[in-house]
Amino acid sequence: MAEFKLEKELRQQTIWFIRRYPLMLTEYKNAIWKTKVADGMPHGSGVSDTTAQEAMIRCKYADDLKAIDNALMRVPEAYRKGVIDSILYKIPYPYYAATSTWKRWRRRFIYFVAYEKGWTND
Repeated sequence: MAEFKLEKELRQQTIWFIRRYPLMLTEYKNAIWKTKVADGMPHGSGVSDTTAQEAMIRCKYADDLKAIDNALMRVPEAYRKGVIDSILYKIPYPYYAATSTWKRWRRRFIYFVAYEKGWTND
């Protein structure tokens, strides 16, 4: 874990996983609006309990969101926004730290996400 290095394929997989964060967060928050209210008509064998439907949708995203949030908490607060913005929106790093510092914390954040997901051997 001292190196914070991942294989190229795992690194890319983790970056694309992180880039889905805004979508996962939206889906998680909007789960209540996606459930369908039963109208009394037969429609198939789907779950008719809207609370259960909402819980299933929210559980689908909760672990993934938690992994990213936990990894972000391991980055110093001064670097969190710059690191996450560089991955999600490809925004250049802020001026108040050296580029090497930003890259170091970005690499560590990506590693921490992979670690939280259980994708590393550490």
